Amino acid sequence: GILADITGACASQKINLWRAEMHAVDEERAVCELGVSVHDVTELTGLVARLKRLKGVVSVDRAA
Repeated sequence: GILADITGACASQKINLWRAEMHAVDEERAVCELGVSVHDVTELTGLVARLKRLKGVVSVDRAA
């Protein structure tokens, strides 16, 4: 269900998700890498904040 929550967070803010890759770290954790199209830093900051509030999300980082 967490992937649905993540994609739902993007959809609710009308942010285009162009890539999503997930891989298991262990039996209880996974890493999800997203490619998103945002208009500006404010939009990205809002998405990051929304993702951090999702149950089960441990951290959200922006790739360089």
